[in-house]
Amino acid sequence: MPNTGRRYHDIAIILVDDEKAFREALARRLEKRELRVYPLASARETLQVLEKESIDVVVSDIRMPEEDGLTLMTRIRERYPDLEVILLTGQGDIREGVEGIRAGAFDYITKPVEIEHIESKIFQAAAAVRRRRERRMEGEVRKELEERALQAEKLATVGTLATGVAHEINNPLAIINEAAGWVGQVLDRPSMQNLPESASLRRAAEVIQTAVQRARRITHQLLGMVRRESEPPRPCAMPEFLEEVAALSRTIHPESEVSISVEEGAVLTLFTDPHRLRQILINLVENAIQAMPKGGGITLSATSEEEGLVFIKVKDTGPGIPETVKKRIFDPFYTTKPQGKGTGLGLYLCRDLARQLGGDLVVVSRTGEGACFTLTLPRAMPNGTGT
Repeated sequence: MPNTGRRYHDIAIILVDDEKAFREALARRLEKRELRVYPLASARETLQVLEKESIDVVVSDIRMPEEDGLTLMTRIRERYPDLEVILLTGQGDIREGVEGIRAGAFDYITKPVEIEHIESKIFQAAAAVRRRRERRMEGEVRKELEERALQAEKLATVGTLATGVAHEINNPLAIINEAAGWVGQVLDRPSMQNLPESASLRRAAEVIQTAVQRARRITHQLLGMVRRESEPPRPCAMPEFLEEVAALSRTIHPESEVSISVEEGAVLTLFTDPHRLRQILINLVENAIQAMPKGGGITLSATSEEEGLVFIKVKDTGPGIPETVKKRIFDPFYTTKPQGKGTGLGLYLCRDLARQLGGDLVVVSRTGEGACFTLTLPRAMPNGTGT
């Protein structure tokens, strides 16, 4: 009779044995004990199932024609260190079982198998697997919390300095910008047209003004980390809003060879802060443009795949994002751009703004296949009005 004091319905095992009659008979008996059993005939089939299914325990015969159980166990332990393996030995083959334990098996059982005995061993092995997975998850959660605490401490430090420093920097920046503009106006006077090096002076004034604008963007990003001003939610009609973002992005980057288009779609209206939404999308488009310096395409779209949610996508045809970069792409101060070309705050602020709007921002990308940033927002911003 099944042991009703134990819950096995969520434990999955592989039973691998080249003897079909033995394998199928034992599998039926274990399934009556509420175990989820995958009866297989070879090591090759076992590894194929392990790639697709979440398995707790592998019960394997030691002696099999294609690949023996000890070799299979070694391969399992290398690829799936959390799993436990129980070996089946023939009567009188105790030495092989002991060798298996030394090599890392959870235990061995001799044939003929007593159902209560193997049931007990499977339960013990599964319990060990679950404890190991829980400890690993706890460790990952702890590590994530520690990283968040470190990040929060870093941001708090920057936030304390950001407001005062940004204002102090913006004042001389305004003076520099006005002086460079005045130099440009003087050089435009008729009396200055024949001045030697006038063209070089005009280019120098333009370089100064460009550098000032970049410095202002950096200070605005720093201020954005600590500011939480918002506008009352207002209706933002798609795709008109996306057309506006596309047109504005083209104006900001007139030199870009990247095409920016908006996909036709259903007419959608969401009630949100248009200023912050616009800021997110323009930043995402700008990142995509910078990823495609030699041309390409950016497509904006909006859909409502789930009731109450709107999915806004910014998709590019760029080089894609490597996995190592994708894991950290939303971290503050992380950038792959050359020194002096990026602060590492843009995407962090985009996701932060998305969460302020009650949504989230994620990216899907593979190297060589472009990138797609998806902004998920509620149809009505929290504390807003919707239809």
